[in-house]
Amino acid sequence: MRRHKLTRIIQTLFAKACWEVYDKPLNWFIQQTTSAGWNATEIYLKARPESREEILRLHRESGLKLIAQISSTGTTPAEHLTTLQTNYHHALAYYSGKLISRTHAALA
Repeated sequence: MRRHKLTRIIQTLFAKACWEVYDKPLNWFIQQTTSAGWNATEIYLKARPESREEILRLHRESGLKLIAQISSTGTTPAEHLTTLQTNYHHALAYYSGKLISRTHAALA
């Protein structure tokens, strides 16, 4: 019988969310996050004015992981599912390997 080597499935990241500083430039937020000792940022990517390339470059240069906040909106389960799928695919464009995400959904 062949034994398989166990691999790490879950990695804990300490991330700073960008919610309260969306009016600030992303490079400022990255600098603050890095200097405070966080491992990652959590960003709702569709709300950022910076390009995909700029967001990825800033994270790469700082050594921070990027966590995509993925949310849904709507008044019905079908509307929530549609926006969740759209937002998931938008976030997926930022990742070449594993998608790191935090999903938030609530019915109004």
